[in-house]
Amino acid sequence: MLSNCSQCQYFDHQPNHKNDIRCAIAPAYTSMWQKLKSLDKSTINAIPVDSCRDFDLDSRLKKKEINLPLTWKQWQRLIRDYDHPQSIENALDNKLFEHSLSLTIGDWQAIANSSCDRHLVNTLAQQGIEPDESRWIEVDSSCIEAVRFDRLKSSLFVRFHSQSVYLYENFHPRLFEEFVDSSSKGQFFHQQIRDRFPYRQIP
Repeated sequence: MLSNCSQCQYFDHQPNHKNDIRCAIAPAYTSMWQKLKSLDKSTINAIPVDSCRDFDLDSRLKKKEINLPLTWKQWQRLIRDYDHPQSIENALDNKLFEHSLSLTIGDWQAIANSSCDRHLVNTLAQQGIEPDESRWIEVDSSCIEAVRFDRLKSSLFVRFHSQSVYLYENFHPRLFEEFVDSSSKGQFFHQQIRDRFPYRQIP
């Protein structure tokens, strides 16, 4: 059976099909593959095929890079209307898009205050726009009154209704976002935060 998919010229498209005669590249149903898939398992295992290169794979799977200057709305429309949007999303996932924006200082300040992206926060800080780390976010909870997060120091501050304040260190920005968005702040705190991070009470 096929045992050396790393030799396949399309291996980087779908690297999860190794050691499997049923190649996960879709929709690459080549004539050879269509013949093989009808065979029983014992017959397939007896076929002396070691490399996908022995097959004539679909030429439509060859990669071709095309410069595609589109507006943000056009990119959104392309992803929305395409039958396989995941392939475009995967291709764009690690792409860095650099574009200048003209927003008011208030808008930039609001972005700095709300963003959990350290790179974004640092970039804005270089422009003199730093997040307001003293800003407390009041929350709806029976035990927690408000929270705030120091992104540059990765520190979470929790103020309880008793007015005691605790600092939790090495806190993750994404976890803070999930904390603020959670439907039950108290439950989230007890399950995801309490006793899981170094903490101390502060004046």
